[in-house]
Amino acid sequence: MTHPTELPAVPDRTTISRDRFAEATAGHQMQVLHDDGLYRHLRFRNPDRGEYWYDLITTPGTLTITGDMGDFLFRREEDMFGFFGRRNTTIDAHYWAQKVVAGTTHEFDADLYKQNLTQVFFDVIDDLSNKDGDDLWADIEWLLLSAESTESAHVAMSEWSDSRMSLEDSFEIEVTSLSTTFLWCCWAIVAGIARYTDAQQA
Repeated sequence: MTHPTELPAVPDRTTISRDRFAEATAGHQMQVLHDDGLYRHLRFRNPDRGEYWYDLITTPGTLTITGDMGDFLFRREEDMFGFFGRRNTTIDAHYWAQKVVAGTTHEFDADLYKQNLTQVFFDVIDDLSNKDGDDLWADIEWLLLSAESTESAHVAMSEWSDSRMSLEDSFEIEVTSLSTTFLWCCWAIVAGIARYTDAQQA
């Protein structure tokens, strides 16, 4: 038997990005470039090396994060530091992504794509012999799981014509997740706001 018998795991991108952010910014210091009410410009970087720097810039109703890991513009409340939370230790990335007005929040997730296709395969495997199941899975790997982008995954599913496993509702199959850069920037925002808040109250 060569076909899978259990769903493959999908790595926890939120936790992975949190750990990568903590490691990458361990030596960062905060520089206040501008601080006038809701108009703020904060820079976070390691003074000994330039990698993984980022700026937080706020105006009434907006927050922009820009730096080595990407650029995102959020719009929600007049004081965006209050929106994200002044001492947050967690992120609400899916909700925050809805408030992004500039920047790409999602990317192709091969692990999620494989997990979801495996579930569709499991839904039909009981009606197939072991040989047919193995043959079908081989076709799935060759024709579907070879996709390397959101577009190619959707094209592959739309062209799938094997009657043993229908993909008529392929538009419902999730192939993207919040991007690792977006999640990294979410952690950067809450860490930066917390550091600024602590400095203001020191």
